Amino acid sequence: MKPPDLPALLARRAHLPAGGTTVYRTAHTTETGGVLALDVAGDAAVLSLYADLSAGEEEALAAACGALPGVAAVYLKRRPAEARHAANVAR
Repeated sequence: MKPPDLPALLARRAHLPAGGTTVYRTAHTTETGGVLALDVAGDAAVLSLYADLSAGEEEALAAACGALPGVAAVYLKRRPAEARHAANVAR
């Protein structure tokens, strides 16, 4: 898996916190090949994984998110496809 350019994605949305927005999506699944989404809430990031990655790949992505400017903590959320399917069937 080629890691997304998280600093570039963050830079594209740098105007949001300057305008008073405190919670926003930094990386959309459409920008990461469906692998992940990254949301920022204040100084915390929520890394949502939509693909099965190795433990090393997960750690590397979490570390890259934690190294982004203004991010003090990262919450890793695994979102397997079968969980999304089960939720839709239950509705």
